[in-house]
Order: sequence, then structure tokens, then C-alpha cells
Amino acid sequence: MPSRDDKVRYYILCPSGVRVDVADPQQCQTVTCWSCGRVTAVSQAILRSTDASTTLFIAPQPEAGSMNRRAAAFVSQGKYVEAIDLYRRILEEDPYHRDALYGLGYCYYKLGQLRRSQAFLQDAYELGHPGVERLLNKVKSLLSSS
Repeated sequence: MPSRDDKVRYYILCPSGVRVDVADPQQCQTVTCWSCGRVTAVSQAILRSTDASTTLFIAPQPEAGSMNRRAAAFVSQGKYVEAIDLYRRILEEDPYHRDALYGLGYCYYKLGQLRRSQAFLQDAYELGHPGVERLLNKVKSLLSSS
């Protein structure tokens, strides 16, 4: 059961493979993909469509924010294994959640699992996470010196 601060989120999957969040599909007329620039009209047909041949679809997605906050609390307490479990659950629902990717990279770094850390940090970096570059470089340096 979602907590009070969870809310349903919607998104459109662009043909380029990028997920574009939609705040309120009932009040939104068009959506522009931040990656390819494609502008798509949001219509009832798209909202209901789940046909794979229709390149766009909208689906409800639970808010990952509260899970991310709980995972961050575990990290601040040094409970990295518990945080990893939450971050993985976030990624099951949203594989492009850059904070969860960074969190996994950080937890694996703290646990000494540098190869796993590097993989998740690299994904977070490619998605534009603002604080990942420094830790990613540190992990790469540690791996190259071992």
C-alpha cells in the first residue's frame, strides 16, 4: 500500500526509448521528449493504448520518492544492504531512476564491491546525475590500481 506521500505518476515512452514524465495527463495536451525533441499529442487513445505497435503509451507508475528517502536514511545509518534492497525495488519500477542508480553505486562502493559500484555509477552518469562524476572517477582509480 503506498504511503501518503506516494502518488501515481504517468509517463509516455517515446519511440527513441526515453521515458517522458507527464504530470497530469488529463490537463496535458502535448508532451515533448527531452532527448529527441519529438512532440506528441496526449489523447484518450494514447492514454488507453497498450498496443506495442503504437509507439507511445501511458501507464501509471508509483512514486519512488518515499522509497528513495527511506533508502537514503538506511545509507546515512550505514545499513547498505537494506538500502540496496530498496534501490533495487525502485529500479524494478523505473530502470532510469538516476538517484537509485547512484545510491546502488555508492552502497556497493562502501561495501567494497567496486566493479558493481562502477557499473551503477556509470549508468547514473550517463543519465546525467549531477553528483556522480567524482565518485565514479574514484572507483575507476581504485580499480585500475588493484
